[in-house]
Amino acid sequence: MNWENILTEIILSIVGIVISGLGTLVAYWISKLIKNEKIKAIMNSLNEVVKKATLEVYQTYVEGLKEKNIFDEEAQKTALKRALNIIETNCTQEVKEWLKTNVSDVQEYLTGLIEAQIALLKK
Repeated sequence: MNWENILTEIILSIVGIVISGLGTLVAYWISKLIKNEKIKAIMNSLNEVVKKATLEVYQTYVEGLKEKNIFDEEAQKTALKRALNIIETNCTQEVKEWLKTNVSDVQEYLTGLIEAQIALLKK
């Protein structure tokens, strides 16, 4: 792993924290923290895909189960799988390649972004 990859991992961690704590300011922080326009575009694209996938699964799957009080651990796993599948389907090839190159565990990273979006939905 070279220094650029290490720096990218650090930035990704910072962005993850920013997403969970300051969801509406994500685009602003990405813009300020990341000077490389290509990476900035990739991060903004990824953030939008994750946000839309999380909201879609919440609205079409989770809400109904919560209303019936049957949103258990198995349903949570199913919701996560659905969100990950939507993200996989909707990410551009450029974003997918960037994730494979720069993130050591893509599924874990995406799961963290989904969980951050869920935290924002709860507020």
